[in-house]
Amino acid sequence: MFQKFDKTTITVLCVLALMALLLIGLMIRIVDRSSEHVNEIKQTRVVEPTRLAPSLSGDDDLVNLIINNNPRYPSCIVSDGKLTPAILHKILAVKNLHEVWLKRCEFTAADLQALSVCPLEVIKIEEGNISEDCMQIISKMPKLRKLEIFASDVPPHAMAHLAESKISWLMIHYCLSSKNGGQLTASDLSILCDMENLMCLDLERDRFAPGALKGLARSNISVLNVERCNLTDNDVVDIAKIPKITCVNLNRNDSVSCRGLKTLLACKNFKTAAFDGDTSNCDLSDDDRKRFGPKLYRVPAYVWISLKSAN
Repeated sequence: MFQKFDKTTITVLCVLALMALLLIGLMIRIVDRSSEHVNEIKQTRVVEPTRLAPSLSGDDDLVNLIINNNPRYPSCIVSDGKLTPAILHKILAVKNLHEVWLKRCEFTAADLQALSVCPLEVIKIEEGNISEDCMQIISKMPKLRKLEIFASDVPPHAMAHLAESKISWLMIHYCLSSKNGGQLTASDLSILCDMENLMCLDLERDRFAPGALKGLARSNISVLNVERCNLTDNDVVDIAKIPKITCVNLNRNDSVSCRGLKTLLACKNFKTAAFDGDTSNCDLSDDDRKRFGPKLYRVPAYVWISLKSAN
């Protein structure tokens, strides 16, 4: 009644049956995993970014605008474009804006005038052209305490307007001057002496004409950063003549030696200097040697406090 199979046929049928069972099990597992994945997708919430400004349109698409709505310190960064009315509108919509950073941006004095209604405490300008009119507007911002200028073209005479400001911390890094081969002169720096509120001057990577630092002899600054400025001992002698100088950053100035360092020790208010050169051969007491070290440049607390006391 039933057909008889030989052993070989039976073995083949058993193998095929086993493979069929394994295939069925694999298919069931794939279906289960797919169902789990679908459920995970359904339960996932997509969170929209909160730091980015709404989408721009037209020419403004080329501008990168980032707004940080931190309630304690609202700030924004505008980069790679022109400060158009549409961009200004978005910036001015930020309540109690404290800081603006303009990176590789085109802007005018009128643009800065529009921003002056904000309670700005810090302005950063990177790779920009700052005209005399722009500097005049900046100087009149009532709460501005810190101005940072990086790799920008600034006419030295335009800095004279900062005498009207309340800025206590000024940074001018590797900037260009349209005269004197890009070097700052004593007359350029003497303009800064009229800034009555200036405490900290940061001139890292700038280039100076011989004797340029003599221009700071009347300055009220107590903190000076001249790292990587190719200074000599004669320059340090001029720094030592700044009446209120307390802390100096002399790192990466290979031509500065023991002779220059000793002149700082004679300053009435001098405390420390960041210096990464070798002082082992300097004729210094142990206490004096401790006042020079590569990590001894710190902006004092009273400068930070002045930033927070804007009114």
